[in-house]
Amino acid sequence: MSRVRVGCGATVLLTLREWERLAALPEPGNEVEPLHWCELEPRHGGLHFAFGQQSGEDAWWVVFDLGAPARRELQILVGCSAAAEEADELGDRGVCTLAADHAGGHSFEIALDTGAGRSVPVLLPALPDPAALTAVQQHNHAVLAAAGLTAATYLQMESLQHQESRFGVISTRHLGLQTNVAVPRLACLAADTSGLAAAVAQGYLAVPGPRTRPPVVADAQLADSAVVHLTDTGRALLARLQPQLQD
Repeated sequence: MSRVRVGCGATVLLTLREWERLAALPEPGNEVEPLHWCELEPRHGGLHFAFGQQSGEDAWWVVFDLGAPARRELQILVGCSAAAEEADELGDRGVCTLAADHAGGHSFEIALDTGAGRSVPVLLPALPDPAALTAVQQHNHAVLAAAGLTAATYLQMESLQHQESRFGVISTRHLGLQTNVAVPRLACLAADTSGLAAAVAQGYLAVPGPRTRPPVVADAQLADSAVVHLTDTGRALLARLQPQLQD
């Protein structure tokens, strides 16, 4: 996961290929996890930047566009050279941990409310143009957005729930995948599915297995996807939302 959640609620879920690439880098500075948060200040402009891995002197970042999930790239970026003018209570001058030429304030200038029970709201891609939607579609999009979901991710979660009802929650055989041990039913979804990372960030979906070791997938097409399963929180959300949605 990103080193610090500094206020921007944009999230990105690594593909299996991206995860394996970062995990295989020499001289790693941290363990790679699949979910990353943008580290820029809230409401910044432009692309989002999530720290991925430190490899020796190289800082790898995940650069992504929340509105166009397929627009994403792993980049080695030079660090920002800014330092705080005043020392803190320990006598240290904070240094900016962001990439050079970043948007918005420096990391040491960004205040994050870390009070009990508070968290950074998860950002969703912009809703479709209401003028292009029917009244029913507008209603359903609003219900899903209030729960932190996009329509695309909701449909994937509903499909997973349907597979669970037909074939059971725990299995070694999944849609296009097989596991050595029985695990919650998996789905290999396109990593650019709108809102997928946000659903993982909120605990509706989860990435299986040890968080720091990506599943091994030989198929090239699957390697550009992300493997997830429904959680109890996700199942409860589906049960709550289904009566609210209109046909």
